[in-house]
Amino acid sequence: MNELEEAAWFIAENAHLNQMYGDNDPYINHVKRVFERVSQASFNREVNRVARLVAILHDVVEDSDVSLEEIAEVFGDRVRNAVWFMTRNKEKETYFEYIDRLKNNDIAILVKTCDLIENLKYSYLDLKKHAGKVERYEKALAILSVR
Repeated sequence: MNELEEAAWFIAENAHLNQMYGDNDPYINHVKRVFERVSQASFNREVNRVARLVAILHDVVEDSDVSLEEIAEVFGDRVRNAVWFMTRNKEKETYFEYIDRLKNNDIAILVKTCDLIENLKYSYLDLKKHAGKVERYEKALAILSVR
Protein backbone atom coordinates (compact mmCIF):
# COMPACT_ATOMS: atom_id res chain seq x y z
CA MET A 1 0.00 0.00 0.00
CA ASN A 2 1.38 3.40 -0.96
CA GLU A 3 1.05 6.74 0.89
CA LEU A 4 -1.93 7.89 -1.20
CA GLU A 5 -3.82 4.66 -0.51
CA GLU A 6 -3.03 5.00 3.19
CA ALA A 7 -4.42 8.55 3.13
CA ALA A 8 -7.52 7.39 1.25
CA TRP A 9 -8.15 4.61 3.77
CA PHE A 10 -7.74 7.06 6.64
CA ILE A 11 -10.32 9.40 5.07
CA ALA A 12 -12.74 6.57 4.22
CA GLU A 13 -12.50 4.93 7.63
CA ASN A 14 -13.27 8.22 9.35
CA ALA A 15 -16.01 9.19 6.88
CA HIS A 16 -17.78 5.84 7.30
CA LEU A 17 -17.21 5.49 11.04
CA ASN A 18 -20.35 4.10 12.69
CA GLN A 19 -22.06 3.61 9.30
CA MET A 20 -23.48 0.20 8.53
CA TYR A 21 -23.90 -1.67 5.26
CA GLY A 22 -27.18 -3.47 5.62
CA ASP A 23 -28.16 -4.60 9.06
CA ASN A 24 -24.88 -5.44 10.77
CA ASP A 25 -21.83 -5.03 8.52
CA PRO A 26 -19.57 -2.00 9.10
CA TYR A 27 -19.73 0.11 5.92
CA ILE A 28 -15.97 0.10 5.53
CA ASN A 29 -16.17 -3.64 4.78
CA HIS A 30 -18.27 -2.83 1.68
CA VAL A 31 -15.59 -0.32 0.63
CA LYS A 32 -12.91 -3.00 1.08
CA ARG A 33 -14.84 -5.45 -1.08
CA VAL A 34 -15.28 -2.87 -3.86
CA PHE A 35 -11.57 -2.05 -3.60
CA GLU A 36 -10.63 -5.73 -3.98
CA ARG A 37 -12.84 -6.11 -7.07
CA VAL A 38 -11.40 -2.98 -8.66
CA SER A 39 -7.86 -4.10 -7.86
CA GLN A 40 -8.49 -7.35 -9.72
CA ALA A 41 -10.36 -5.79 -12.65
CA SER A 42 -7.95 -3.20 -13.97
CA PHE A 43 -4.78 -4.09 -15.87
CA ASN A 44 -3.40 -0.70 -16.89
CA ARG A 45 -1.04 0.53 -14.14
CA GLU A 46 -2.18 4.18 -14.16
CA VAL A 47 -5.88 3.31 -14.40
CA ASN A 48 -5.40 0.80 -11.61
CA ARG A 49 -3.68 3.38 -9.38
CA VAL A 50 -6.48 5.93 -9.83
CA ALA A 51 -9.31 3.38 -9.76
CA ARG A 52 -8.06 1.90 -6.48
CA LEU A 53 -8.13 5.35 -4.87
CA VAL A 54 -11.59 6.05 -6.27
CA ALA A 55 -12.82 2.68 -5.00
CA ILE A 56 -11.71 3.63 -1.49
CA LEU A 57 -13.26 7.09 -1.73
CA HIS A 58 -16.32 6.24 -3.85
CA ASP A 59 -18.94 7.07 -1.19
CA VAL A 60 -16.98 9.53 0.96
CA VAL A 61 -18.41 12.75 -0.51
CA GLU A 62 -21.95 11.38 -0.67
CA ASP A 63 -21.90 9.99 2.89
CA SER A 64 -19.85 12.55 4.84
CA ASP A 65 -18.76 16.16 4.88
CA VAL A 66 -15.53 15.51 2.97
CA SER A 67 -15.53 17.78 -0.08
CA LEU A 68 -14.40 17.23 -3.64
CA GLU A 69 -11.95 20.10 -3.15
CA GLU A 70 -10.32 18.25 -0.24
CA ILE A 71 -10.04 15.14 -2.40
CA ALA A 72 -8.43 17.19 -5.20
CA GLU A 73 -5.92 18.71 -2.77
CA VAL A 74 -4.71 15.31 -1.59
CA PHE A 75 -5.24 13.05 -4.62
CA GLY A 76 -5.34 15.35 -7.66
CA ASP A 77 -7.96 16.23 -10.25
CA ARG A 78 -8.20 12.82 -11.92
CA VAL A 79 -9.28 11.14 -8.67
CA ARG A 80 -11.49 14.11 -7.78
CA ASN A 81 -13.24 13.98 -11.14
CA ALA A 82 -13.93 10.25 -10.93
CA VAL A 83 -15.26 10.66 -7.36
CA TRP A 84 -17.51 13.46 -8.63
CA PHE A 85 -18.93 11.10 -11.25
CA MET A 86 -19.44 8.50 -8.49
CA THR A 87 -21.30 10.99 -6.27
CA ARG A 88 -25.04 11.27 -6.78
CA ASN A 89 -26.73 14.57 -6.00
CA LYS A 90 -30.01 13.14 -4.71
CA GLU A 91 -31.65 16.57 -4.68
CA LYS A 92 -30.95 17.26 -8.36
CA GLU A 93 -30.86 13.93 -10.17
CA THR A 94 -32.69 10.65 -10.23
CA TYR A 95 -30.75 7.43 -9.81
CA PHE A 96 -30.75 6.77 -13.56
CA GLU A 97 -29.79 10.35 -14.42
CA TYR A 98 -26.81 9.77 -12.11
CA ILE A 99 -25.96 6.48 -13.86
CA ASP A 100 -26.23 8.20 -17.25
CA ARG A 101 -23.86 10.99 -16.09
CA LEU A 102 -21.45 8.44 -14.61
CA LYS A 103 -21.04 6.82 -18.05
CA ASN A 104 -18.83 9.76 -19.05
CA ASN A 105 -15.88 8.63 -16.92
CA ASP A 106 -14.15 5.29 -17.53
CA ILE A 107 -12.79 4.98 -14.02
CA ALA A 108 -16.20 5.73 -12.52
CA ILE A 109 -17.71 3.05 -14.76
CA LEU A 110 -15.18 0.50 -13.51
CA VAL A 111 -15.68 1.39 -9.83
CA LYS A 112 -19.46 1.65 -10.08
CA THR A 113 -19.65 -1.72 -11.84
CA CYS A 114 -17.72 -3.31 -8.97
CA ASP A 115 -19.90 -1.43 -6.45
CA LEU A 116 -23.07 -2.68 -8.15
CA ILE A 117 -21.82 -6.27 -8.14
CA GLU A 118 -21.21 -6.01 -4.39
CA ASN A 119 -24.63 -4.40 -3.89
CA LEU A 120 -26.28 -7.19 -5.86
CA LYS A 121 -24.45 -9.88 -3.89
CA TYR A 122 -25.87 -8.40 -0.69
CA SER A 123 -29.35 -7.81 -2.13
CA TYR A 124 -29.65 -11.38 -3.45
CA LEU A 125 -29.38 -12.62 0.14
CA ASP A 126 -32.92 -11.37 0.83
CA LEU A 127 -34.80 -10.95 -2.44
CA LYS A 128 -38.11 -10.25 -0.72
CA LYS A 129 -36.62 -7.33 1.15
CA HIS A 130 -34.44 -6.02 -1.70
CA ALA A 131 -36.37 -6.86 -4.89
CA GLY A 132 -36.61 -3.20 -5.95
CA LYS A 133 -32.90 -2.65 -5.40
CA VAL A 134 -32.01 -5.78 -7.38
CA GLU A 135 -34.04 -4.54 -10.34
CA ARG A 136 -32.45 -1.09 -10.14
CA TYR A 137 -28.90 -2.45 -9.79
CA GLU A 138 -29.33 -4.92 -12.67
CA LYS A 139 -30.68 -2.15 -14.91
CA ALA A 140 -27.76 0.12 -13.94
CA LEU A 141 -25.27 -2.63 -14.79
CA ALA A 142 -26.92 -3.08 -18.18
CA ILE A 143 -26.71 0.66 -18.86
CA LEU A 144 -23.04 0.82 -17.86
CA SER A 145 -22.14 -2.14 -20.04
CA VAL A 146 -23.41 -0.36 -23.19
CA ARG A 147 -21.91 3.00 -24.09
